[in-house]
Amino acid sequence: MDFMYRHFLIKYSKPIHTENFLNKGQMCLQPLSFYRNADLNEEVGDLNEGAHKVQVFSDGVLSRILDNGEIETVGNIANGILREFSHEYASLSVYCIYYLIIPADEFTNEIDVIDKELLKKFGGSATVIFNLEKFFARLDKLLEENSYTYKRQSVEYLDIEKHTGRLTPFQKNNKYKHQKELRLAVKNETEDEKMLIEIGNLSDIAYTVAIGE
Repeated sequence: MDFMYRHFLIKYSKPIHTENFLNKGQMCLQPLSFYRNADLNEEVGDLNEGAHKVQVFSDGVLSRILDNGEIETVGNIANGILREFSHEYASLSVYCIYYLIIPADEFTNEIDVIDKELLKKFGGSATVIFNLEKFFARLDKLLEENSYTYKRQSVEYLDIEKHTGRLTPFQKNNKYKHQKELRLAVKNETEDEKMLIEIGNLSDIAYTVAIGE
């Protein structure tokens, strides 16, 4: 066991979701398409979510195919981003949680692990999991008993504008690097649908924090 560092999972959310997560282990896994919603705030929304390829281009030509089969130029695009999507990623539902690893002597109070800005932007409350081994054991047990195909890993952050090749659901733009995300991706039977799972009460391995505490 590594006693030099402490590991935390922190789920920032609205109070009702925080309560359900702590008391029931309730987790809502959203399809990747959910995060492309233009109405989401800048911390949640990401137009690249679910794309298996993102390519930045310049001096593009926008055209359309007419009924007679001819191609008509509509206009020019100085620069933009071309995104390609696949059914493979559309069938994934994901759960996102902040993963923090810090030296054991870096803070003196448990509350210091909370990112105050993220606490505000994601709804004003959070669940802090301090025993990751037990949390993952409960999560794996439920998923395996229900024969779900899944994967979890930390998100890799990269410069989308310079990236070439395929993107995975575990790669995001550097813009979101401060979120330090650990992601669970589960294969869903239906594309672009959310999943709701419950792994049981977490009060023995977690605590909650809200704005004002």
